[in-house]
Amino acid sequence: SFPLGSERKSGFLFPNIGHTTRSGFQLTVPWYWNIAPQYDLTLEPSLYTERGFNLASEFRYLLPQQRGRLAIDYLPHDALADFGGKTNRDRSRVHLDHVADLPQGWRVRIDAENVSDSFWYEDFAQGPEGTSLAFVKRLAEITYRDEHWRLRGEVQQFQTIDAALPASDRPYARLPGLEARGDWHRGDSGQLAWGFDAEVANFERNSGVEGWRADIAPRVGL
Repeated sequence: SFPLGSERKSGFLFPNIGHTTRSGFQLTVPWYWNIAPQYDLTLEPSLYTERGFNLASEFRYLLPQQRGRLAIDYLPHDALADFGGKTNRDRSRVHLDHVADLPQGWRVRIDAENVSDSFWYEDFAQGPEGTSLAFVKRLAEITYRDEHWRLRGEVQQFQTIDAALPASDRPYARLPGLEARGDWHRGDSGQLAWGFDAEVANFERNSGVEGWRADIAPRVGL
């Protein structure tokens, strides 16, 4: 049954049936749980005839000062998994997207993902936007904003999905990266304005040039 108004309702969603040459037939029966007005959970158990049973879930939350989603996939003992001579491997994916607004203009954001192996998206993603991924992002940042200042600190790293990608083409990690922007003006209509943009970052990678980079761009205008 379905709700007749705008309210949410716990229950089963439309099932999904598919087939691939590698995974065999697939049957997914999603179940939606309306936990509370600010929380919900969707469970998506899937049966792959050639691989086994996968349990996917997505937990969402929306609070006055926080919001985000946590997605988890877990497929134990994949019958087709054979990486490095190991068969029947457990496979998984975790993705957290979290934003928290703190007092006095501060904000924290986390956008991080991890997969158990390089073939996860090749085996389970649908469409070119998923199967063509070369790497996944891991980012944590804190920002500050007021009338004159914009500050940002981050640590950013990537998990390479495409094992054939040359080391020279893989992205740099920023451990850490710091940015600052300042804006001021004078006059009734702000005729005289000045400020700057600045960045300091440490770039790390297993090959190629590594090290710190700093730049500052002051500006003034009338």
